[in-house]
Amino acid sequence: MNLLLQPAASDSKGRCNFYRTIENRVSQRVLAQSLRPGDLTSLASETSGKAPCAWGLRDDSAGRNQQTFDRLESGDLVLFGGVKCAIAWGNVAWKAESPGLAVRLWDDPDHPLRFIYFLAPVGFFDSPVPRSEINKCAGLEPDRVWAGASFVAPESTIPVIELLRIHGFPKIAA
Repeated sequence: MNLLLQPAASDSKGRCNFYRTIENRVSQRVLAQSLRPGDLTSLASETSGKAPCAWGLRDDSAGRNQQTFDRLESGDLVLFGGVKCAIAWGNVAWKAESPGLAVRLWDDPDHPLRFIYFLAPVGFFDSPVPRSEINKCAGLEPDRVWAGASFVAPESTIPVIELLRIHGFPKIAA
């Protein structure tokens, strides 16, 4: 299992997107407008038929986000960062490259988050987990800002999860 640190709600645009597709999930109607029927079936199977949560990565000139997306696997753990803290977590259930769906989800046609991953389950921490504590457990500088999605070294995944358990992980969203 990989552990991905994902900035999400540290600015107004990120908070808006987080609200749209993590807190409120993605409607089947929106998915049906952009995904092929077979993909809808696969996604429904991976999320037990529940409306999924979704997040995405932008295309970048260095190709780093595509590499991150390609490395993501079903079951990987994603920590979503707010301002100086982690506020939620989710397990990757399925992924798709879909600029059209990205525009529908996040309304940013100039910079679509076209590498989309769907999450199930998703949980929210009872209280935010300080980013500095997560960074220390992950072998990073405590003040390191989560700028862009980044994987934690495999040997640091267990210490980070142990820290998260102190803060109520996992608490699965209804």
